[in-house]
Amino acid sequence: ALPILEWLENNNKNAVSTRNQRLAAMHAFMKYVMMHYPEYFNQSQKVLNVSSKKTSSKPPVYLSIEELKCIFEQPDQNTKQGLRDLALLTLLYDSGCRVQELIDLTWLDVRFEKPATVTLTGKGNKTRLVPLMPDTANIVSAYKRSQKSQRTEHIFLNHSNEKLSRSGVEYIIKKYAQRAELQIPLIKEKKITPHVYRH
Repeated sequence: ALPILEWLENNNKNAVSTRNQRLAAMHAFMKYVMMHYPEYFNQSQKVLNVSSKKTSSKPPVYLSIEELKCIFEQPDQNTKQGLRDLALLTLLYDSGCRVQELIDLTWLDVRFEKPATVTLTGKGNKTRLVPLMPDTANIVSAYKRSQKSQRTEHIFLNHSNEKLSRSGVEYIIKKYAQRAELQIPLIKEKKITPHVYRH
C-alpha cells in the first residue's frame, strides 16, 4: 500500500471508505499521467496496482410489521391531509418506489380495477408495473375520492396544490415516525428515511 494511505488510516484516523476515496482520486490521476506522460508508466502502474480495502457493510435499516402498523395508524383519515399522508406512506411501502417516482405519479399511473397496479417511471424514463395490495389500493382510492383534481394531475400535492417536493415527502415521513416513537421508542433509533420503506 502507499505510505500516504497508511498515514491516512493510522495517523489521521480516517475511515476505510475515506481511504478508498483518496485512492480512487489517485487512480484517476495516474490514468491521466499514463496517457499524457508515458515516461512515468511504471510508476503510475504501481499506484494503479494498489487495491481498495473492503469496508464492513451494515445491515439495511427496516421497519418491523408492528412499527409499520403503528406509523400507518398516525395519520387522521378523517382529514384530507391525513388521508393524503396515509396514501403516500402505504404506496411508498407497498410499491417500493423511490421518492422521485412517488412525487411524479399522476392518477393515470394507478389502475384500481383488480388486480390493482401502479406504473412507476424511474431513471432513464424506464417504466415498471407494480401490483398493489388491496388495502393500499383502497386507501389510495379513498384519497382520490376526496380530491377535486383532474385525473391527469399529480397524485400528491402540497397546500398550494402543486406537486409535492422531495423535502415535503421527507417531512411527512419524519412527522409520523416521531408520533409513532411515543408508542414504540425503538423507531427513533432507526432514523426513518424514505429509503427505509423500500427495505
